[in-house]
Amino acid sequence: MNTQVTAALARYDSDGRLDRSFGDKGIVLTDFPAIGMVWFTELVIDPRGRIVVAGRAEVSGEWQFALARYLPDGQLDTRFNGDGRVLTDFGHIGPASGLRGPLMAIHASGRVVLAGAPRLGGIRRFALARYNQDGSLDTRLGGNGVVLTDFPNALEAVTGDCAIDDRGRIVVAGSAKTAAGWQFALARYAWDGSLDMSFGGTGTAIIDLATAEEYGSGVLIDANDGIVVGGSGSFERGGVRRRALVRYTLDGKPDTSFGDNGQVLTDFPATPHEAINGIALDDDGRIVVAGPATKAGELHFALARYNANGSVDTTFGTNGQVLTDMAASDRETALNVLVDVHGRIVVGGWAGTDDDRRFALARYQPDGSLDRTFGRAGKVLTDVPTASYAAAFDIAVDACGRIIAAGGAVTL
Repeated sequence: MNTQVTAALARYDSDGRLDRSFGDKGIVLTDFPAIGMVWFTELVIDPRGRIVVAGRAEVSGEWQFALARYLPDGQLDTRFNGDGRVLTDFGHIGPASGLRGPLMAIHASGRVVLAGAPRLGGIRRFALARYNQDGSLDTRLGGNGVVLTDFPNALEAVTGDCAIDDRGRIVVAGSAKTAAGWQFALARYAWDGSLDMSFGGTGTAIIDLATAEEYGSGVLIDANDGIVVGGSGSFERGGVRRRALVRYTLDGKPDTSFGDNGQVLTDFPATPHEAINGIALDDDGRIVVAGPATKAGELHFALARYNANGSVDTTFGTNGQVLTDMAASDRETALNVLVDVHGRIVVGGWAGTDDDRRFALARYQPDGSLDRTFGRAGKVLTDVPTASYAAAFDIAVDACGRIIAAGGAVTL
């Protein structure tokens, strides 16, 4: 069976209808030349309103960073590397098979930073790449545009998210595998790609939540330059997962004003197997997280909100949590979340079965109730043409209030 994976974008009006002025009736499918599979996992709108997406591409059996830039109408921006597309091969430092990510952030200058975890010599490690506005590698990062990072006392490390603070420092969060198992991991870099030694003395941190398995998957920088990382932790290998949050201070120490010595593990009894895939801040400094949660054996979109001190915001939804059944199926997962200028919460992901998945979006009022002016009672499901299943890995809202979703479409 020949499986083809194509990168996909969709744009929606503020009411949830596909914007037919974008691409082909609201959808853009993009192949990379000579590529077997490619899909987008990250989406950002740059300071000029252009749509920048990043993901993974398979080339001759190995994975590379894939980056593309589009004009606001959905056309590839030919000022970006000539055809709007860029592939980055780590072959000059070793085979890049098993690439994780990439994750993406954009600096105010328009330069794009990607973070991932290529497997080099059998070991995965944090990797950064930075690009100029024309799509070329920015050699001011690490001398050649690429930086690799090993974690002390860790066997390997994988990335979960990245961000750029208001001083231009690059923060990458993920997980590192130590003798104790997988744990949250953080690294902060100066603009030139060197580790920022003002962060914990080494530029890196491994965070032990005292659980058996811990995976960091989202990061944000709050108004006080605190670094908040979200993910999951379980108390036994392969056991029940709980939402996990940590916050670090500007100098790389656990923020003791947040949760229990900088850590929060949340147990909502009705929903075992919870995780954080996406994390966002609202205008009041509250932390909104999205991911999957199981209830009665079925996966649902799941949201939770926390106060600035890490306590669960019990005014949100039901005792701080919102579960949404997106479709007539038992499998659906929220992959990312944002808070728009009106304080509404937008979540993207997928809904369906193993053989029939669709882009799935939901929008909520600030109190956690579904926004019934959006789609069908707050929910939108989108079939991607010719695809057997599709998933929206990331979302953004443009200056006109339109929602853009990026992901992949699989044709079997």
